[in-house]
Amino acid sequence: MTEGPAHRILVVEDSPTQALQLQMRLERQGWSVTVCGDAESALEHLGREVPDLAMVDFHLPRMNGDEFVRRVRMDMRTRGLSVLMLTDSNAADRERQGIDSGADAYVPKSADPDILMSRVGALLRKTTVPALGSQAPGTFRQSRLLVVDDSPTYLLFITAQLQDDGHEVVGVSSGREALDRIAEEKFDCVVVDLVMPEMSGTELCQRLDLIRRQHDRLFQIIILTSRDNKEDMMRGLEAGADDFVGKASESEILKGAHPRPAAPQVPA
Repeated sequence: MTEGPAHRILVVEDSPTQALQLQMRLERQGWSVTVCGDAESALEHLGREVPDLAMVDFHLPRMNGDEFVRRVRMDMRTRGLSVLMLTDSNAADRERQGIDSGADAYVPKSADPDILMSRVGALLRKTTVPALGSQAPGTFRQSRLLVVDDSPTYLLFITAQLQDDGHEVVGVSSGREALDRIAEEKFDCVVVDLVMPEMSGTELCQRLDLIRRQHDRLFQIIILTSRDNKEDMMRGLEAGADDFVGKASESEILKGAHPRPAAPQVPA
C-alpha cells in the first residue's frame, strides 16, 4: 500500500458479483473504487470526475466496452485516461478489438488475480509520469521504438513489422547496447526480450525504469517473450515493465502498445 492519496479506479462491469469481487481485490491494495453497471452511467461519472484508471468489461448492455473506450478517447477531458479492457474470452480478435478501440491493455477475466493486480499496478504507475507529447497540439510525430533482442533473425523480423506500421525503429542485440542508446537518444517505447545473455530482460527493465524515474524520461517498457506464463509476467511487471507481450501475438498487439500522447488537462 502506498502513502498519500489513493489511486482512483472506475470499474465498469454489469455483473454485480464480478464487480464486487473486483472492488474487494482492488480496495485491498489501498485503491479507491467506483463501480458502474453500464457504459452510460460510467460516461456520466466521467463527466463529473476523471479517475486514474478505468477497468472496462468488453461485454456490456447496450454499449460494448470497445465503443465506450472510443467515446472516452473522443473527449478532451478523458482521452488520456488509462483503460484496462476485461473480457471472458481469450480470443485474439477480442484483444485486437480492445486495443484498436484505444484501450491500454487487455486481460481475460480468467487471468490469475495476481497477474490482474500487477497489470493494474503497472498502468497506475503511468499516471505518476508526466504526459508524453511536448510538441505543439496537432503536430504529428513518428513514434520512435527501441527493440532489444539477441536473435538477429527475430530482431530483423519485428523491426520490419513495426516499420511497416509507420514507426521509426532502432534494433540492438543486448541490454548494454540498449542502455547506451537510451542515454544518448529519445525513444517513446523500449521493447525488451525477456531471455538474453549477459543481461536479462528483467534486469534491463529495472535499469530502464530507474532511468526514467531519476531523469523524468518519458518512455514505455514492454517485455517481449516466447514463454507466456505467470512467473515471467510477474517478474517483468514487478521489474518496471508497463506491459507483457507474447512473441506469438506481437505483430498485432505491439502496434497499439506504443505510448499515446495524453490530452491537455481541462478543468472540470
